[in-house]
Amino acid sequence: MPDRWRPTTCIGHRARRIAVALIGALIAGGVWALPSVGAESSRGIAIRPDLLIGQIGSVTRSDTPVGNAPTRLTASLLPGDGAVVGVGQPIVLTLSRPIDESGRSAIEQQLQVRLNGAPALGDWGWMTSQQVWFRPYRYWPGNAEIEVTATLAGVAAGEYRDRPLTGGLDQDRQWTFRTGPAVISYVDGATYEMTVTIDGEVVRVIPVSLGKPGFETRDGVKVIAEKHERKRMTSEGQNLPEAEQYDVEVSHAARLTWTGEFVHAAPWATHRIGRAHGSHGCVNVTAADALWFYDNAAAPGDVVVFSNSGPKMELWNGYGGPWNLTAAQWRARSSLATGAQPAPAVPDRVVVRAAGP
Repeated sequence: MPDRWRPTTCIGHRARRIAVALIGALIAGGVWALPSVGAESSRGIAIRPDLLIGQIGSVTRSDTPVGNAPTRLTASLLPGDGAVVGVGQPIVLTLSRPIDESGRSAIEQQLQVRLNGAPALGDWGWMTSQQVWFRPYRYWPGNAEIEVTATLAGVAAGEYRDRPLTGGLDQDRQWTFRTGPAVISYVDGATYEMTVTIDGEVVRVIPVSLGKPGFETRDGVKVIAEKHERKRMTSEGQNLPEAEQYDVEVSHAARLTWTGEFVHAAPWATHRIGRAHGSHGCVNVTAADALWFYDNAAAPGDVVVFSNSGPKMELWNGYGGPWNLTAAQWRARSSLATGAQPAPAVPDRVVVRAAGP
């Protein structure tokens, strides 16, 4: 809480009791609420953007305003200011309160994205009632600067619990981040290969083994969300037959989906890598290729495109989800889209898994 409310030893005993009582009243009355714990992040990109709801700044407004005061709305952005990301990273604006249909257009109208100084071509789309994402029409160019401006101070954004919902007075904000090289990898389940390109040039072809029948790796565009030098993967809670259960630690793992698809080293599978599919959905590669991929092609936001592998990638299942829609389908998720059909809902909460080796 603010320093000015802290009682100090230089005041008298009665004054200290009054100050302590005042602090308690302020918290109980809803003026200040202590902040919640922040979500894990990697290079400025959070693993789960929806986990960041209500974690803005050093304190957050409570759910219950004092008197008839409006509920104040705050926002956070991913990528964070100063981040360097891959060319597939969408912009994720997370709001501290749910926004109903009546308030969403007011929010969107106050958001601006510029690419290398010019207006970026793309659309905002609502993924949940508290998250609106921006996806450009095409991947960001490599080595570019992206600037996001949100002028939400005082903006009327509908209602929350029968009270007006208004942008906080300090919510005119700006963030700037950059893209690194344009790293795009292509995985073909028919050839058991992953072709890695950097700025349009093929730099490495990596043999792979994907998901076996019943555990097929998803087809479509995925985007790296995080990476780990070591990662434990377990089948706990998945109700798998005993023969399919596992609990293993893998090295150089790069997450592709919330449901647990990774690119990672699989030294136990060298006999099938490049020849057959046998994983529980992950991309198995040799230890040497996993280390190379981890160092050169697995920054948050780097793109991995799958074909001939399995069912279609879901919209909600990672940062790559929006890239699996056409531009028109994505635009339908904007509250400003003219004549658009209502966009299908996506889950408000997703269980993040480490699916399997």
